[in-house]
Order: sequence, then C-alpha cells, then structure tokens
Amino acid sequence: MLNKKIVGEIELIDLPDIDIKGITARIDSGAHVSSIWATKVVETNGSLSVIFFDESSPFYSGKIFVFDEFEITRIKSSNGFVQTRYKILLDVNINNHLVKEKFTLADRSKMKYPILIGRNILKDRFLIDVSLQNDQLIEK
Repeated sequence: MLNKKIVGEIELIDLPDIDIKGITARIDSGAHVSSIWATKVVETNGSLSVIFFDESSPFYSGKIFVFDEFEITRIKSSNGFVQTRYKILLDVNINNHLVKEKFTLADRSKMKYPILIGRNILKDRFLIDVSLQNDQLIEK
C-alpha cells in the first residue's frame, strides 16, 4: 500500500502516444475499463484508424492515429445499456506514474470529461481521495 500514489476525483494526465499533455480526466472506481473520446474510428485491413476528440476540444488535432493491435469488447453502462466498442493500448501518465493500459473508444462529446480513468488503471497503483480538489483542473 505504501507504493500507491494518491489521486483525486479529477486529475491532469498526459497521453504520450497521442501527443496529449495536461488533459483533465475523471477518476471513476466504478468503471471497469478506462475510456477516451474518439470521434472517427475506422477498421481497415486489420488496422484501426482513430481521430481523438473533435473540433470543440482544445486537444483536437485532426491527426489520424493508426493502431495495429486492438480488441472489440462489450461495455455495459450503469443504466444497463450495452455497447460494442474498440479497445486500444495507450501509455498514460498520472501523477508522474507511467502506465500502459487499455482504453475503450467512445463518444464522450456530451460528457464533462473527455477521458475516464477506470479500475484497470487504478487497481494496485492508486488510492482515490475524493476530498482532493483542484479548481484549476476542472474544465468549465
């Protein structure tokens, strides 16, 4: 337990594989798998082409990222709705702790936070202290 880092319910993270630094993510111990906002996802010849975010996000670049390794999974939301999603591996830096983990690709355009950090990243690495708040991290 001593090796675990403490995170709040909202954290600034980096995603070096897709050239993103200082983006806010919601920490959610109720989510099994982490999720990232993807607007265009196309599977062609065994590869997955992805555009992250959209024009309304300051992190949108329009750049197409190609993943040769990916999975297809079914995700059940808290309201019981089941979705089929792609899942990719990404490096994520949280609180100066670099982790390579899976993220599902989802339309998070209506969500307050474009990235959700779930238990697959949190387990055995982080403790959550929901009393930790940093108003500078919260996107308005």
